[in-house]
Amino acid sequence: MLGAALLGPLLGGPEISLAGGQSLIATMGAPVPFLIGMLVAGPLSEEPGWRGTA
Repeated sequence: MLGAALLGPLLGGPEISLAGGQSLIATMGAPVPFLIGMLVAGPLSEEPGWRGTA
């Protein structure tokens, strides 16, 4: 994902922008983006780790 984000602009894709996140923090405060990030990133990173254990 990081490679795609860095190579995208070189291959004609859109530039990386944090404006959306900054405006969300400015309007809603920091807890809302934190909770959204935990809901998305938490399960996605935990699932592959437990697959081999089960």
